[in-house]
Amino acid sequence: MEKVLIDYAEVLSNPFPEKTMAELAQRVGMSTPDFQERYWRHRAPYDTGQSSREYWESVVGSNYKLDDEELSSLVQIDVKGWLDLNPAATQWLAELNELGIRPWLLSNAPHPLADAIDDLPIASAFEGMIFSARIGMAKPSQECFAAATKAMQSTPAQILFIDDRSANISAAAEFGMNTFLFTGEFPTLSQA
Repeated sequence: MEKVLIDYAEVLSNPFPEKTMAELAQRVGMSTPDFQERYWRHRAPYDTGQSSREYWESVVGSNYKLDDEELSSLVQIDVKGWLDLNPAATQWLAELNELGIRPWLLSNAPHPLADAIDDLPIASAFEGMIFSARIGMAKPSQECFAAATKAMQSTPAQILFIDDRSANISAAAEFGMNTFLFTGEFPTLSQA
């Protein structure tokens, strides 16, 4: 293995806060369970490039008046919820870099979140960052892994892919990548 490819959400970042989900739900007058279900049900197109307006109109429904100011607020609250980094991840990335290993990022993320991650201090730890919204495809599609492999100028067998979702790990393994299912602990540096 020569290269490391790592997911962002719930690997490098902490999980989306329940209080933020509740805040968004309250803001649009929905119960948290109903809002959360709609938030995830409509997420895939947003992750592959759909506009913020189209996504949030799907989530809140046609009865909710979504002016530009309110749309901006929803986007900002949502993005902020995903920017809480896992301190262990920050340390692990620093250790990788000290060893001369500059990983790549592969994240299912809409445009506003991708732009925000670009501005995080950890962005400098990566050789490159690939976001689903920018390439128009998302994990676990084989096309997404093919695009990542091409960007990395590598072969699947030379890549260690780290993700917290079993479906993504299975798809990457099927594509020919080495995989590590993240369950709270990062691989030891001798494994990377």
